[in-house]
Amino acid sequence: MKYPYLETEFNENLDKQVVKIINQYWKIENRTFLYSPTKLRNKFGITQPRLNSIVKNNSKTKLFLDECVECEKPIIIPVTSQSTAKNKIENPDFICSDCRSKLNRAP
Repeated sequence: MKYPYLETEFNENLDKQVVKIINQYWKIENRTFLYSPTKLRNKFGITQPRLNSIVKNNSKTKLFLDECVECEKPIIIPVTSQSTAKNKIENPDFICSDCRSKLNRAP
């Protein structure tokens, strides 16, 4: 799969509209989110706190940023908001935490 991409795990027994909101919230193409929180709030008639609650309380999302330049394993970062994901995408760190720890310990 082409980097960056997101994988979302949903809680069980969710309402179809909640799943739709979460899917649209995390939909990304060419490093850009297709639905801003403002668009989603307007589309579904919900407040920002309600949108945040729906996303954070009903799912877990991981950002697959790229491959580590040291070990070539995927760099996976848990994210809870578009702004956190955008920050990681726009300011990537291409060394995974395991390799960074090893490099920091090296004499």
